[in-house]
Amino acid sequence: MTGQRRGGSEIRLYWIIIAAGLILRLIIAPWGGHPGDLASMTGWATALDAHGLSAVYATSDANYPPLALAILSTSCWGYRLLGGGEWAGPLWWVMLKLPIILADMGIGLLIWRLAQRHKRVTWLAASVALNPVLIYLSAWWGQYESLYMLGALAALTAVLEDRPWWAGVALGLGVMIKLQAAVIAPLVLLVLLSGPRRIVACSRFGVGLAMVLLVAVGPFVWIGQGELVIRRLVAVIAGPNWPTINALNAWYLATGGTGNWAYNQPLTWPDTAPIIAGFSARTIGTAMLSVWTLSILAMSRRGMTSSGSLGQEEKTKKAPWIRWAVCLQSGALLYLGVFMWPTQAHERYAFGAVVLLAGAAAVARQTDKPLVRPSLFYSLITVLCTVNLLWAAPFAGWMEGWFAGEHVIGSIVALMFVLSVVWGGYQLYRYPAASQ
Repeated sequence: MTGQRRGGSEIRLYWIIIAAGLILRLIIAPWGGHPGDLASMTGWATALDAHGLSAVYATSDANYPPLALAILSTSCWGYRLLGGGEWAGPLWWVMLKLPIILADMGIGLLIWRLAQRHKRVTWLAASVALNPVLIYLSAWWGQYESLYMLGALAALTAVLEDRPWWAGVALGLGVMIKLQAAVIAPLVLLVLLSGPRRIVACSRFGVGLAMVLLVAVGPFVWIGQGELVIRRLVAVIAGPNWPTINALNAWYLATGGTGNWAYNQPLTWPDTAPIIAGFSARTIGTAMLSVWTLSILAMSRRGMTSSGSLGQEEKTKKAPWIRWAVCLQSGALLYLGVFMWPTQAHERYAFGAVVLLAGAAAVARQTDKPLVRPSLFYSLITVLCTVNLLWAAPFAGWMEGWFAGEHVIGSIVALMFVLSVVWGGYQLYRYPAASQ
């Protein structure tokens, strides 16, 4: 009875925390957001309202995948249903951000589901529901990061639960909201190929993924806009750009901030220009990302099979959770790699690492020897991501001049990011030895 009462109180406390996170976001949402991104989204909303989803690419500069624009269309519908007029003001801002806020709650539910077998899970619920990175991007900024990461997290969860078709569907939904969801795809494929029925699992995954992509993109191909949609989706990274776009990463550190994007300034440091032995920053960054990705996948594979030396009783008890912990942290390191090494990375690209590290922390606490002190790694990346977001897009004017955009602070944070990411990779490498 005592255990049941404790379990009931834990669940009640969890829902209280989730409700608090929801209310906090709804309080923040009407107070504006990122001026540039809100203006872009509002312009797309105007085109959606006037011409519909099928014509949004032809009548605006929309460059998000179709499902993201479909979600934006539901925000438009809700805004009109509540009597909204001009595409501005607190009511519009709330309706624009509401799907993102609900995605935050969905991420919280998935993390809680991962952690619920542990007797102390409420702090994990609080860390997600009240995580400053999630709150800032959904409730103030108004970006769709939580929506695509909900799909990516669901995909990794499904594949680890041996549900490849649902993994394909979830990943497809995430990719059709933002292409960054695809960062998790190599790890999903690694898990599929590590299973006993590789061909069947990969086939089911491919069917689920293809189904979503066909439903999302097929109508635009049918009406002759397929090429237009593809061009829009890759336009952001197709041409030359700055080595970093407000991401406090290796390129910011290497250039001392001079290689960072500057608003309304000419492109003085294109990432396609040769810098070392005839190689451009883009080529070097792509090579670094490739090496990093392959290294993380190799270490993930090694970590997932490290339970082979455990005794039978220990293997039955520990192996599944070791596998989950390794995969979630590996996924986080893949997202950190996309943030850290290639050129043209934005300040938001590390967001996926925050979500997956929360999952790693939840799962690893169920093992006798937790993975890499994941709670510490999760907390560290959360702090650094929060600082990067505030540095790049402060919510108040008093943060400018001494903090936001300041090169010394940016370089310090970039150095801490580099050290943290390398440390996380090293800890993943040594985990098989540490888990024995």
